[in-house]
Amino acid sequence: MKNRCFVLALCFAVLVSAFPLHSVASPASLADAATEAAFKLAFEVRITALRTQFPNGKFWNHAVYEDNQRADVLLANWDNTYGDSISDTPCATHNGQPEYGQYDCNAFDGGIQCFGFANRIFYGIFGEYASKQSERRDIQNISVGDWIRVENDTHSAVVISRNNDILTIVEGNRDEHCKIVWDREINLNTVTYFKHASNYYEISSSTVSSDPTPVSIDSSVTVTWSTYTDKHWIGETNAVLAKRADLTGVGDGDVTKLGINLYDSDGKKLKSFSEDVSYGKDSYFLVWYDVNLSTELNYTLTHATTYQYEIFAVIKGETYFSPLESFKTTGSHSYDKTEVISAPTCGKDGQNKKICSCGAYVTESIPATGEHSWDAGVVTAPPTETEEGVMTYTCTVCGEPKTEKIPVVVKETVIGDINGDGIVNDLDLVRFIKFFADYDDATGASEVEIAIDCADCNGDGTVDDLDLTRLLLYFANYDDESGTSTVELG
Repeated sequence: MKNRCFVLALCFAVLVSAFPLHSVASPASLADAATEAAFKLAFEVRITALRTQFPNGKFWNHAVYEDNQRADVLLANWDNTYGDSISDTPCATHNGQPEYGQYDCNAFDGGIQCFGFANRIFYGIFGEYASKQSERRDIQNISVGDWIRVENDTHSAVVISRNNDILTIVEGNRDEHCKIVWDREINLNTVTYFKHASNYYEISSSTVSSDPTPVSIDSSVTVTWSTYTDKHWIGETNAVLAKRADLTGVGDGDVTKLGINLYDSDGKKLKSFSEDVSYGKDSYFLVWYDVNLSTELNYTLTHATTYQYEIFAVIKGETYFSPLESFKTTGSHSYDKTEVISAPTCGKDGQNKKICSCGAYVTESIPATGEHSWDAGVVTAPPTETEEGVMTYTCTVCGEPKTEKIPVVVKETVIGDINGDGIVNDLDLVRFIKFFADYDDATGASEVEIAIDCADCNGDGTVDDLDLTRLLLYFANYDDESGTSTVELG
């Protein structure tokens, strides 16, 4: 007997460890560890049974041989007769008029196609009707097993696992022929709203019996919520959140529970409180909750911070939520502490983090210093005699470049350097003689090229045979030892 108990305990532990429920929001605040483990086991047992009952790739539909078997008739009558029917044949049409022998959608809990299939899976997990659960829009609190409406309110599914913002779902009719698909992954941000079972932690490892009889919602009950301004007020660290609920279709004792859920601005649940009551004989009731009060929410708010809340009432077994509303506490933040996130550099702004005593913070920019550290520079475009060059410098800190112009090359003019080689010697005299020998008075040009800027040897502003004479005199009076001539050029 001890061995058998040990084996059962080991199997239980392995199953629980292999099935992480990332989606359960703050389980410690909802149930103790034993309840959590029991839920995981029960959920896995029921999902496994549903996978077998509704296999991946099959079609959630049935063959039609009579008019009352058509989907539109089943839907109108809330008829769940074919809720467990599957086939290998896709639906012939979704216009409500299949021919006899063709296949048409099943219906369950007032829904067909994806909507009805999600209702059936939800019922198979919790034994409750999705139609009787309230719509919720605090999307961050979605859990495994929740019924979800996704893709701009066009498709329904049930969550079978959650890993942060990735939901794994089971769905029907994504192909528009009622095909069953398990384990597709979607992002949390595609969810429009969801429904959460009121008996979430109460399921057992036994499966739900098939072909359940539908239970319709009591349509005579209406609850209209408004703010009860006489009690409602917001402070810096506390608030009293008050509502008036106007009722129809409610009798004495039909209101059995009241409560409130408090969320942060992102929809994360911070605190919940509920109480048993017995209301209903009047056409309305007033309810308010003190957030700080130890016997109610017992929560301290933060100044200048946005929160969300909803008040709910259980009436005839159904939960009615007030619209999710936001409020902001009074006061202002005092950012007395500063931390440097990143220091500024010469070319990049830095960033400070200014922190309030409550933990709130803002960031501010620190202007760049603008003091670059330039390298020696590189000539990226050499100058010529006609075009400026470019010198490029790069900051050794931030890498920012800057450029400077390099002036054009100015060639030094050496009077008497007729051939333009930079020196004055007898070769220049030879070139000058050839220039005039080939000079054409009619055209004013010579076929022999000379450095014309260097040819005005007598400095009178023109180049003519007088300049040649001056150059001849220059060499005639040239002293090789001193490297000078008594005759000046220019």
